[in-house]
Amino acid sequence: MLFRNRSHLLSSVPEGPARDRRALALSLFEEAVESVDPARCTRQGLEHFASEHLGTTKPLYVVALGKASHAMAREALSLVTVEGGIVHCFESGQLGPLRLERCGHPLPVAEAVEQGERMLGFARSLGAGDDVLVLLSG
Repeated sequence: MLFRNRSHLLSSVPEGPARDRRALALSLFEEAVESVDPARCTRQGLEHFASEHLGTTKPLYVVALGKASHAMAREALSLVTVEGGIVHCFESGQLGPLRLERCGHPLPVAEAVEQGERMLGFARSLGAGDDVLVLLSG
């Protein structure tokens, strides 16, 4: 449930058509937000890919960019075995085998050029037969 104060939002309107319309509006809004949840969308998008990649010994690498990159990468890690990769997101550190690089938003940061170069360097380090899962949001 998206609205923690749903009962308050409904009880502040007298019973009847107005409350019914408010309940419907809240439900529609919740469904809309849930339908674009990054983890849910990634899971749905990867279901076919994950079943094909499961059981193979071929390494899989991940490159993720955009505001939802961290959530998408986290969900991908729960579905497939990932060898390594880079996630440009709002924090630095590690997420399993993935390196998290903190990026600026909505304005570019001075490190953006270096981060882009590292991403390109990572891509260039991969072999012709390597599989790369690219996760983009925005």
